Amino acid sequence: MPAEARSCELLRAVVNIGPSQPELLADLVQLPKRSRAARLRHLAAVGLLAIKGGAVALAKVAPATPSMSDDPAALRRRDRLVGRLGRVDD
Repeated sequence: MPAEARSCELLRAVVNIGPSQPELLADLVQLPKRSRAARLRHLAAVGLLAIKGGAVALAKVAPATPSMSDDPAALRRRDRLVGRLGRVDD
């Protein structure tokens, strides 16, 4: 099979994370099960940038504004988007 055709295929990987990676395990346990794969993909992308010498800068997201906390629909939307990104509030 040509390399071009193989690059378009989906790659499926099983990842076992145990006590030998305590920081990663602690981070992923806090996420819903369906968000963990996305989180691992994002972490892998950041790792690749770091390995290749790319400038990796992670900015802290500012907390929600007071006006947003008053609107339940906005909070639900924010939670849904944050869940899709795989981010956990500290």
